[in-house]
Amino acid sequence: MKIEYSKQFNNLIDIWDKAVTGNEKDSQYILATFYGKLQTESADKKAFDLYKKSAKQGCTEAMYSLGVCYELGKGIRRNYYQAVQWYIRTDHNISEDLMNHPDPIVDSIQDTIYKYLDSEEFAEYADEIFDIEDDEDDSFEVDKKAAWCGDAEAQNRLGHRYFYGNGTEIDIVQAVYWYRESAKGGCEAGMLHLAEYYEKVRQYKKAAKWYRQYIELRIKWRKERLGW
Repeated sequence: MKIEYSKQFNNLIDIWDKAVTGNEKDSQYILATFYGKLQTESADKKAFDLYKKSAKQGCTEAMYSLGVCYELGKGIRRNYYQAVQWYIRTDHNISEDLMNHPDPIVDSIQDTIYKYLDSEEFAEYADEIFDIEDDEDDSFEVDKKAAWCGDAEAQNRLGHRYFYGNGTEIDIVQAVYWYRESAKGGCEAGMLHLAEYYEKVRQYKKAAKWYRQYIELRIKWRKERLGW
């Protein structure tokens, strides 16, 4: 009697074989995600082990998922410090992915910049077209006004000004407040600066929360930019 299996089942067997026998990082990540969806204690532990194996081989998504496991205590004892470390490694890996996969649009822009720097004639022509002038609105008061109007980018800049005393007195309380407002408004830089501050003062639970949200946006952006 011949037994036939569904296509999905055969695919799962193939992934399992590549992950376990072949030690392939992408298959390990896919299999770990499958276990994670089962939402049982034993499945969570298997998912964690596979995420860890895949992450150690450089899988960006597995690094992020490992951070989530540590933050939420899925398959492993909750550890906010470890969550932060894996989120940071994820960010570094995203940067490496971007460096190792050139973007034709970015390359074109870089060529134009080099031409601008090398050719006086081209630089003058470009300046006339784009009317390049010094930004007279680059001031503390301008950022403060825009921040109070809800501009998330300006809120992050204002936080930076307070943090480093740029155009005003250093005020860490105000800096953290505006970083938080910026982060809540969806600004990636605001999320990162807030996460870095909480990491610095060893408030790892809060740091993990904002690193996670920052990394989620970074992964999404990387996929869109590289067409993955």
